[in-house]
Amino acid sequence: MHKFKLIKNENGFRVQFVYRKEVIFWTESYTKKASAMKAINSLKDKALAAEIEEVDETIVIPKKDPIKKDETKKVVAKKPTTKKVAKKK
Repeated sequence: MHKFKLIKNENGFRVQFVYRKEVIFWTESYTKKASAMKAINSLKDKALAAEIEEVDETIVIPKKDPIKKDETKKVVAKKPTTKKVAKKK
């Protein structure tokens, strides 16, 4: 069941649109009850004719190339070898 809830709080009034006990959206606070009721009536009048705008806010993270099996081997540093060089006489 859909319904508008008019809620009185310390700041005045605000409106919630509720479906099956779940708050779908809410309004800012209004200082006067008449202003909150005007917001409800405005939503009722204009909602059916409202356009649908699609917005894509996804972030595309490029995928890294998978590591090949041979690239995962440990690299072991070889000890330097020394060669004796014969001296020229």
